[in-house]
Amino acid sequence: MKPAYIFSTLLLLILGSSCATLNVADIRNLDRTEFEPLTLMPDAEIHELRLDLIRQTYEHTVNDSTRETLDSPYHPLGFNLGNGLFYDLNENLSFRLDYLLGFSDQDCCDIKRIDRRNRKRPDCIYSFCDNTLSLTYPPGRIKRYQYHWVTDGTTTSVKRRNRILYEIKEDGSSVIYGKKRRKYDTIQRVDENHYYLNHNKKREKYQLEENRVYLENDYIIELADQNRTIKIIRRGLFGDHTRYTLERSSDKLYIYGRNFSGRMIEFSGDGISVYRDRTFLTRWTL
Repeated sequence: MKPAYIFSTLLLLILGSSCATLNVADIRNLDRTEFEPLTLMPDAEIHELRLDLIRQTYEHTVNDSTRETLDSPYHPLGFNLGNGLFYDLNENLSFRLDYLLGFSDQDCCDIKRIDRRNRKRPDCIYSFCDNTLSLTYPPGRIKRYQYHWVTDGTTTSVKRRNRILYEIKEDGSSVIYGKKRRKYDTIQRVDENHYYLNHNKKREKYQLEENRVYLENDYIIELADQNRTIKIIRRGLFGDHTRYTLERSSDKLYIYGRNFSGRMIEFSGDGISVYRDRTFLTRWTL
């Protein structure tokens, strides 16, 4: 094999590998801004408007010879970790879109989702008004009712027509997720920085200590480098390792692993654009 051919092949591999990641130079030259302090507060996100950081999966049996891997469902109850981070009780870690876009479901507003298949018009519009969520699928104009929610004192009921889908109730020392009189999951408060969950016959602990949030025995969320970096650390039998690093400027947020592969969220006046490495994925506008 000729040296020139070897050199050109290696160059193509290097260029191809570099294009498959985020722009490393942009990350290293980022004018980083500080994150807000970490928190640990029971919270609910009922609309499933989230950008996944860590999505759990499970194996589903299709037939005797076929199995498929599916995403674990979102759980509406979990913890607000600060900076838009939400960790639900099914162990999914994500960014909340209401935080990133700066909207409240208590107001009447439309959230438009534009994906990479058709950038000229939204593929879905989420409409919030009068504690009700409706969806529209352009080019159609019909709003399709999904559900509504009612808050009565310390209880929020999510309903479809007259049927209760589930309820989330606070009683001072705990937050309870359930349906009718059946309790499914209960977050129990020990103190303002320490909670536990009795789940699947075992007790799972969540704790905030200074600049670290401990999520069961699975993850640590750490605020580091003078509040300019968030690290998502995976805990393991053979030691902990950083799975993702988060850094941001005034208009960009990077989420990347050790090889600089990951997501970039770009903020603009009317919304956000989401990229996987250098490939456009989705745009959300308010």
